[in-house]
Amino acid sequence: MKIIIGWTGNSSRGLAELLNDWLLRVIQATDPVLINIEEQSSRSDISTRGHDEDIDENYFGILCLTTQNHESHDVIFEAGVMSNLLPPNRLCGLLLDLQASGACRPLQRFPLLDTSKKGMRKLLHTINEAKGSQSISVDVLEDTFNIFWEMFEADTRQLREEASQPERKPEPETTGKQHPALGNTAVMLEMLATVRALEKKLYRSSVEESPVPEAIPEAAKPFQESMVGLIKKMSNSGYSEDDTIEFLKNIGIPDSYARYTVHKTLGTGVHMELNKKKN
Repeated sequence: MKIIIGWTGNSSRGLAELLNDWLLRVIQATDPVLINIEEQSSRSDISTRGHDEDIDENYFGILCLTTQNHESHDVIFEAGVMSNLLPPNRLCGLLLDLQASGACRPLQRFPLLDTSKKGMRKLLHTINEAKGSQSISVDVLEDTFNIFWEMFEADTRQLREEASQPERKPEPETTGKQHPALGNTAVMLEMLATVRALEKKLYRSSVEESPVPEAIPEAAKPFQESMVGLIKKMSNSGYSEDDTIEFLKNIGIPDSYARYTVHKTLGTGVHMELNKKKN
């Protein structure tokens, strides 16, 4: 079984590397693969293969989540893609330094496990059950888990201590070029923060009644602008309008608002026709 371990950020990467080594010791016949989900070229082949007959049987996805990355555009995007291709019991989030209740809302649709002994035992049993005929006996799994648990616990404790320290900012480049991974992060953090603040008060009421984005209060503008960026990125990655709308609905965006904004951003549908009439 291929286990896709997604990470982004230093703490998340440390957890992914630790998990990779630990799984190879505890559960044999697994093939962990680490991916930096900020880089399109290293993303899981689940994202590019589409619906394949053997994906359900041969893949399991784990996203390493921290306080620094759980609201990341790339994390939510990859989770949405993988969730559309894998059954619910084949994708989960592993939490390093945050509680499940503190994770951003779109990720709370998936099982979220912490790195406690209880959480890691549940993760191992879930992976083992997913292996079907290649699973090992529960007794053997428990014995192996107990042998290697203290090592894993000590390493994750150190990771949490390091994660609690302020990250050192990279030195500015003298060439004047910007790092390609920067640019979306601040915008997407603002987007998710706005979603959480406005969701119950605004989008569950006024948006369904009045789907025109221009009618939304000024406070929602950051969310609208960030969602436009997400729509453009999905379009550039080859996703159809219908797939983009469905993805937005899956992360809690009301149907009418999702459709209007997609059509407006891509210049299609009713919005384009209205613009033609105006001109």
